Amino acid sequence: MWDADTGREVGRREPPAGGTVSSFAVLPGGELVTCDGRELRRWTAAGAPAAAAPNPGVGRVAAAPGGVLLAGAGRYLDLYDAVRLAALDRFTTRELRRGGHEEFVRALAVRPGGGYAATAAGDSDRTVRVWELACGRPVGAVTVPGTGPIALAWSGDGRTLLATGDGHTARWAFEPPAA
Repeated sequence: MWDADTGREVGRREPPAGGTVSSFAVLPGGELVTCDGRELRRWTAAGAPAAAAPNPGVGRVAAAPGGVLLAGAGRYLDLYDAVRLAALDRFTTRELRRGGHEEFVRALAVRPGGGYAATAAGDSDRTVRVWELACGRPVGAVTVPGTGPIALAWSGDGRTLLATGDGHTARWAFEPPAA
């Protein structure tokens, strides 16, 4: 961990032996949640391990409003209680039934203000899905041109979803669906 003002290292959070942190999220109170392909781990703001939850395949994690945590675990998008690390839900699509994507979730972005998240999978599955967090259902899907990994980001106002892939940046206007 680094001090944002000075650039000096202020501490380390390392998973148990054999683990490598693949993603992390900072919770509102300064706590940190890491994932390492085997588990989610919450750390206190002081750096002590606080809780852990096994989740084979977990490779991406993001904090969302309302005290929830999103985890890209294999082909799924999982929802957790951010404090207890208790599993709350697993999102799937009707057509796949065994996941949200055909490949592992490799990118995850929460829309500013919450309510929605976007996921993207591996290199050959060029699909980006947008999920409504309250009900766990996908509300839209788009395809990103190109090859290679996809990175996702929302504009600051949450009106635009951006995706990048080898030599491409795609953007889509987002309008929350009507009730």
